[in-house]
Amino acid sequence: MRRVVFVGNPNTGKSTLISALSGRRMEVANWPGTTVERISAEVEAGSETFRLVDLPGVYDLLDESPDAEITLRELVENPPDVIVNVLDAAHLERDLHLTLELMEMGIPMILILNMVDEARRRGIEVLPSKIEEELGIPVVETVAVKGEGLDELLSAIDRAAIPVPPVHYGKDVEVAIEEIASKISHPARRWLAVALLMGEERDFFPVGASLKEVADVWRERLRSEVGDSFLYMEGRRISTARGVASRVVFRGKSRGMIQEKLDALLMNPVAGPVAMLLFLILAFRFAFFLSSPWVEFMGTLSRVLGGWLLTAGVDGMFASFLIEGVISGAGTVLSFAPVLFLFYLVLGFMELSGIMARMAFVLDTLMSFIGLPGKSFAPLMMAFGCNVPAIYATRTLENFRDRLKVALMIPFMSCSARLPVLVLFAAVFFPRNPVPVVLSLYLLGAMVAFITGSLLKKLFRDESPSIFEIPPYRMPDPGLLLGISWSRTLEFIRGAGTIIVAGVVLVWFTMHMHLYGESIYRLVSGGMLPLFRLMGVDDWRLVGALIPGFVSKEVIIGALAVGFQGAEHLSPIGFVEGLSMIRDAFLDAVKGSVEAPALIFGIPGFRIPPVELTLGAHLSKVLTPAGALAYMVFVLLYTPCLATVAAIKQEFGGRWALLSIVYQMTVAFILAVLFYKIAVLIHG
Repeated sequence: MRRVVFVGNPNTGKSTLISALSGRRMEVANWPGTTVERISAEVEAGSETFRLVDLPGVYDLLDESPDAEITLRELVENPPDVIVNVLDAAHLERDLHLTLELMEMGIPMILILNMVDEARRRGIEVLPSKIEEELGIPVVETVAVKGEGLDELLSAIDRAAIPVPPVHYGKDVEVAIEEIASKISHPARRWLAVALLMGEERDFFPVGASLKEVADVWRERLRSEVGDSFLYMEGRRISTARGVASRVVFRGKSRGMIQEKLDALLMNPVAGPVAMLLFLILAFRFAFFLSSPWVEFMGTLSRVLGGWLLTAGVDGMFASFLIEGVISGAGTVLSFAPVLFLFYLVLGFMELSGIMARMAFVLDTLMSFIGLPGKSFAPLMMAFGCNVPAIYATRTLENFRDRLKVALMIPFMSCSARLPVLVLFAAVFFPRNPVPVVLSLYLLGAMVAFITGSLLKKLFRDESPSIFEIPPYRMPDPGLLLGISWSRTLEFIRGAGTIIVAGVVLVWFTMHMHLYGESIYRLVSGGMLPLFRLMGVDDWRLVGALIPGFVSKEVIIGALAVGFQGAEHLSPIGFVEGLSMIRDAFLDAVKGSVEAPALIFGIPGFRIPPVELTLGAHLSKVLTPAGALAYMVFVLLYTPCLATVAAIKQEFGGRWALLSIVYQMTVAFILAVLFYKIAVLIHG
C-alpha cells in the first residue's frame, strides 16, 4: 500500500478531496500527542490501494506553529511515497511558495489545481500544461466539491516523480547547499541544507551538531554577499513563485460573483456584526431545538435499560451500582451526544464555508481594543468547542504576551462540556425561553473574557498587527462536514465519556462510604454549603456536584443524577414493554425533529416540547429560578477542567496556571452572588 500525503495552504480543499476520493469513508482522529485533527482514508485504484493522509494546512514549512511542525515532522521523519500538493487555482502565486519548498524535499510529487471553477468565475485561467513545463511534475485540475478530476488525480499518482528544484539561490549559495547536503543521508537533504543555511533547525532534523556548525560557518561567510540568509533565500523563493505564476496565469473579466455582494454586507463595520449575531442566534437555535427531542429519547433509553436490569433479578447494592453509577453515567454521555453533534456541525459549517474567517475580520477592530491581533479570535472561537485545544491553538500567535492574554481569556468562553449543564437548567427553570438564556450565558462568558483581556492590556502594553486571509464562500462537502462532526462527537463519547462514567461511579462510591454516620461526599459538600447559600443554593447535592465538575464539567449532571435519584427506585420493565417505550420515544423524537425547523425561525403555532426529566423535577423542588441562574453563572465561569489547567501549566508555567484558578473561582463566585441578588430584587 502506497502512502500519499496531501499538503497545501489552509482552505485549498485537501480534506474535501480526500472525502470525495474515499466515498466519505474517512478516519478522523488526532495526531499522536496533539489536539490537531488527522484525516485519512484508504482508496482503491485498480489493483492498487492508496493510504491518503491529510496533513495540516500551512503556508510555510518553517512556520513556528503546531500545524507546521506536524506537517514538517511527518515529511522528515516519515517520508511518504507521494506528495499531492493541493493549490487554490485562484491564488496560485501565494500557494506556489509552499510548492517550491516541497519540491526540495526529494519526494515524488504531483500538483493539484483545485477550485478551478471559482478561479474562472473570477476571470482567472490557469494553464496546467504550462505549469508542467515550468515545474516538470504532473498537474491535474479538480473541483473537489463536485467530484471533478478525481480519476485523473489517482492516475497522476502513478506518474509522480522526484522533481528538480526550480529555485536557484546563486552560485556561491548553491556551493554551500551542495556541500551541506552531501553530508546528509536523507531524501530531503537539499531542503534540510537550505533550512540550516537559513538558520532554521528543529530537534527532529536528522543532522548532527558538527553539520550545524558547518552551516553556521557558511552563513557567516555568505553574509557579506547576501546579507541575512533567511531573508535572501525566502526572497528567491518568492520571486521564483511570482515568475512562474506570471507565465501560467491569465486574467480576464470577472463575472461579478455573489460573494462580493455578501461581503459588502457581512464585512461592513456596522451591518456585519449585526448579521453575524443573527447568524449565531440561528445557529444556537438550530443546535438546541433539533437536538432536544433526541436528548429525551436517550433519557428514555437509559430508564428502560435500568428497568430491564431489575426485571432480570439484579438487585441490592450491585443493582444500585449498575443503575445509579454505570447506566446513569453512560446515559448522561449519550443524552447530550445529539446536542454536541449539532453544535460541532454548526462550528464546522462556519469554518468550512468561509463565515468564520469573515467573523474574525469583522471582530478585528473589537480585538484591537484589548490589544490583541485579529487572528487571536480563532483560538477564542475554538474555545466554544473545547478549551484545551484552544489553549494549544494560541501557539499560532507569534507574541508570547498575546498568547498568554488569550490563554487567560479562553477559560471563560463556554466550552461544549458546559453546554449540557446550561441546557438542562435552562430547560427546567426557564422552559419558555431556554435558547435566549443559554445564549445570554454564552455572551456573559465572552464579556468576562473580554473584560479580562482589557485588564491584561494594562499589564501588557505591546500589540501585534493583524493579517487576514478571506477565503471564498463555499458550500461545505456534506460528507466531510458530517464525518468531522461525528468524529468529534465520538471523541467526546470515548474521551470525556470515560471521565464522566468514572466520575459518576466515584461519586456513587463516596456516597456509599460513611464516616460518623454520614457519607463522605455529603460531609464535604455540606461543609461548603454556607458559602453557596449566598447565591441561593441551599442543597448539599448541588454543591457536591461542583467538586467532580472541577475534573470535568460533564460530570456535574451525572453527579446530580446520582445525588437526587440515588434513593429513587426504578420499576421493573418487561422486555416487550421496554421495546414499546423505546419505539414511542423514537417516534416522538422524529416528530420533534420535523417541527424543529419551524421553531428555529420562530414561526408561530409551534413550541418546544417540555423536557420531562426526572432530574429536572428534583431540581425544581430545591432551587428557585434565581438560584438556578446563579448556579449556571458559577458553572459557566469557574475553572473549566483540570485538562485546561494542565494545558496552561504546560504552555506558560505553574504560576500562571495557579493564578488562573484563583482568578476564575473568584470571578465566578462574585458574579454568581451578584446575579442572585439582582434576580431576587427584580422578581422577589
